[in-house]
Amino acid sequence: MQAKNSGKLKVVKAFSSGALLQLRHTHAKFDFIYIDGSHVALDVLSDAVPCWPMLDVGGMLAFDESR
Repeated sequence: MQAKNSGKLKVVKAFSSGALLQLRHTHAKFDFIYIDGSHVALDVLSDAVPCWPMLDVGGMLAFDESR
């Protein structure tokens, strides 16, 4: 089974610091950003801050197991 919008899905497997920098330069907007990164509070914040401008209106930012 395939979702109707599966062609719009982009999975980026990379360290967030480099991937977020590259994605910011594309000026793309995302409905959903999921980060499975460091569990250290300062690292989570460092991932979250550059994501906000990339989220489309009504978009969602999710983290895996943040503390």
